[in-house]
Amino acid sequence: MTIRVTRFVVGAALTLAVPGAAQRAGSIEAGAFARYTRFDNSLGVGSAIGGGGRLAVFLQPDLALEVDLARTSSDRPGGAALTHSPLHARLTYVYQTSGSARADVLVGLGLVRNKYSGAYTATDHGLAVLLGLRYRWNGRFGLRLDANEDFVTSPANETPQVTYNSNFGLHVGLSVLLKP
Repeated sequence: MTIRVTRFVVGAALTLAVPGAAQRAGSIEAGAFARYTRFDNSLGVGSAIGGGGRLAVFLQPDLALEVDLARTSSDRPGGAALTHSPLHARLTYVYQTSGSARADVLVGLGLVRNKYSGAYTATDHGLAVLLGLRYRWNGRFGLRLDANEDFVTSPANETPQVTYNSNFGLHVGLSVLLKP
């Protein structure tokens, strides 16, 4: 089913493309995304797919304060389910490509708070980095692809052998830009 949703989103992006417009200070961007998570090996959890949402406020035309929350569930060995809910808060720089191009490059740095529930209950926090692309269909709607890496230097499952965790996430989703 996830593959069908992804194909639909990509197909819609290719058929609805029209000239774009840039955001400005005070603009708000909201979005929803599918999330692929590759968990740190120390967690003993396989990769999983989930979903989430995003909200950004532009402080300047090229700088946004973003918050996103996702939820992913995966099975641990023995069949016990684990739910992972990362909450990201970051500053994201938006590089708007020149000319009539509708693509933006996104680079973000911030914090993550991980909440694990189900078979394993814990929270931890760390540094989060993001690299992404946004394809603007028009002045309001866009398709977004983000890769993020969360570095947790004091993980909840810390032992002498486990001194940090690094979860990788890949987001594919839609966004809408709301002008003030």
